[in-house]
Amino acid sequence: MYPSFFSPKTNIYSTQIVWLARFICALGAQYYGSDRKDNTNFSSFDIIVSSYGTIASDYKNPGASKLLTTKFERLVMDEAHQLANPSTAQSKACREVRARSRWALTGTPCANALDDIFGLARVIKYEPWNSKAVWKDFVHNKSGQDVNMGKSMKRVGRILKEVMIRRTMMR
Repeated sequence: MYPSFFSPKTNIYSTQIVWLARFICALGAQYYGSDRKDNTNFSSFDIIVSSYGTIASDYKNPGASKLLTTKFERLVMDEAHQLANPSTAQSKACREVRARSRWALTGTPCANALDDIFGLARVIKYEPWNSKAVWKDFVHNKSGQDVNMGKSMKRVGRILKEVMIRRTMMR
């Protein structure tokens, strides 16, 4: 069985890191961060925790990266809206992590434009929507301009219905 890989949000305070480290050890997990060692045997842990910064740093030399050469059971990306731009190093690096299943967790799947959803589809490798050509053809017209924002939003809604769990606030 392969371990799971979890990338939490990066702005964790020092007291939270101490608490998180204790919690991680109790779970049989390993933190892979700035003090990482390439000889860590990931297969002896159930969960590997890292940050987008660490993944992006390892992406610069993928052959030497333990994260990018290990096959994981599951990749869980917290605060995944940080990966919405597919051209960033963080987004590219997360796409290179080998995992059987991929989860993107975010409270803001679409912050700026409908194409934010495309960036998330790329990261979770949601076919065929992770292809730029398919995305543009289905969501936009061929020139890349929105035909009609209402129609585009309905199309994106149909795509998301298959992979998104939506929690609404009860008042």
